[in-house]
Parts: sequence; structure tokens; C-alpha cells
Amino acid sequence: MLPVSPPAYLLLRMHFRRLFHMPPASLPVYLPLRTPFRMPPVSLPVCLPLRTLFRRPLPACPVATTVQLIGSKWKLLILRNLLARPWRFNELRKDLEGISQKVLADSLRALESDGIVARTVYPEVPPRVEYSLTPLGESMKPILDAMEKWGTEYKKQLCTDADNE
Repeated sequence: MLPVSPPAYLLLRMHFRRLFHMPPASLPVYLPLRTPFRMPPVSLPVCLPLRTLFRRPLPACPVATTVQLIGSKWKLLILRNLLARPWRFNELRKDLEGISQKVLADSLRALESDGIVARTVYPEVPPRVEYSLTPLGESMKPILDAMEKWGTEYKKQLCTDADNE
């Protein structure tokens, strides 16, 4: 004879079966078929993307934090393009020569989960998806402008050094 409330491991097993729609025969049944006990509905947190639950903690150094968020070659080039206007996936892939589809998709997902890029899906056939910068992403404009200015000055210096030699 089972007590009125089942042990905790049975509750977890019942939640698991309900969440993943497993047939009752796949796991042993410990409760009688007619039990007064009902499971409450399961509510999963939907406010945070799954990546943020398992991500490494941010470094203490602000520069290291910025490098962790946008430090890869492709993320910087994606942000450069998105500063001008919203882009579709294939437009980005064609404009960024040498990037694979997987790397572009992973980079866009990472930027989206960090809150830098917004993904807009339009209910059309075929589906249309556009990527644009969020206000947080727009706040990185001075960083990219400073990088552009430095790169321009560096190229000028290289040209003048080559001419002097």
C-alpha cells in the first residue's frame, strides 16, 4: 500500500514522463491507476535563453568582458554590417567572404543570446528572417568607429613607411 503522496523520485519521474510525452509502459508504474493525487502543471522558465543558463561567468575585467562578447573575427564583421542596416542571413553570408554557414549561424545565435542582435521572423511563405542591432548593440558603435579610425591610420602609416624605403 502506497502513502497518499508519492516519494520525491516518483514525482520527478512523473514530471519527466509528462514533459517528454513518454508512454506509460516505458517506465515502471509505482502508483495505482486510480489515485487521488494529481500532478501540478509544470512551468518552465522561458525568460532566459538556454545558452545563458550554462554560460561561463563574465570576467571581472571590463576589457576581457568585451573581448568575450565580440572578440571573434566574424562577430566584429557581423556587427560592422549590422550597424549600417538590418541584414538577412544569406546577405550576410554572401557579403562576408570565407565564413561558413555554421559559423555565421553560431555567431548570430551567440550575439542574439547576449542581447546584442535582434532576430525578427516575418510570417511569410517562404519565411523571412532579418537580423538587426538592439540598443545594446547600437551602443557598440563608438568601439567599432574607433577600430575603423585606428585601422585607417595604420594603413596610412604603412603606405608612408613603404614609400620612404
